[in-house]
Amino acid sequence: MKRSVLGWITLSALVLGAACTRTSDTLPPTTGTLRGTITFHGTWPYAGADSVNLSLFTVWPPAGPPAQYVYLTPPQNPGDTVHTVSFEVTNVDLGTFHLAAGWHSFLLGYGGSVTLTESTLTVDSIQFDASFDTLYTRTLSGTLNLQGVWPDSTTHLVYVATGATAWNGQGWEGYPQNPPRMVVLAPGSTAFTLTRLMPTVHTAVAVFDYDLVNHTVTLVGILGGDPQNPQTVDLTQGDVSGLTIDVTFP
Repeated sequence: MKRSVLGWITLSALVLGAACTRTSDTLPPTTGTLRGTITFHGTWPYAGADSVNLSLFTVWPPAGPPAQYVYLTPPQNPGDTVHTVSFEVTNVDLGTFHLAAGWHSFLLGYGGSVTLTESTLTVDSIQFDASFDTLYTRTLSGTLNLQGVWPDSTTHLVYVATGATAWNGQGWEGYPQNPPRMVVLAPGSTAFTLTRLMPTVHTAVAVFDYDLVNHTVTLVGILGGDPQNPQTVDLTQGDVSGLTIDVTFP
């Protein structure tokens, strides 16, 4: 009798274990994967280059933050005018999503919608185009208060530049291949205009003297007056004009 009870318990445990295993193995999948390529046209952003992203939205136009996103790897040569970038998004909930390429909150391209189901867990042929041309839309302008003697124009270039990457007191960091936007000034100029700027916060607006003979660059003026703590310029809401920069030549 004892053996029969023990045998029944052992058999029951095996059956229950097998049933649990079969149930676990047959649970329906709940996530999938999206893969594809985006062809970007225009110059890759010189600021925040690692913030170009692919985002997934549950409704379109978006009514809030994306359900999921991945940052895209900057190209080897950001100065090229066409860039083809691959992407992969894993652990995506099943359902329908709208795909968009963006830089921060600025839309660069819409990739349409895609649906993941239990029978279609992977979509790996997504392709669409995006453009950086919509980024370079802002203008920044102002005047210079000149002190000292303008350097010889045959051996020197004086220019105004602005950028949105980190400012280190003498120039911008984080732009190994694309420099900040700049404009060369005619000798004695007291007005400047920088066009095709990105709609972001620019960390400095500075004036430089480039010695063509010795290949040296000297900071001769900066917005706010303090090279260690320059005045920023916010171009997110529109163009900015009326800036004044004090410039002192050696």
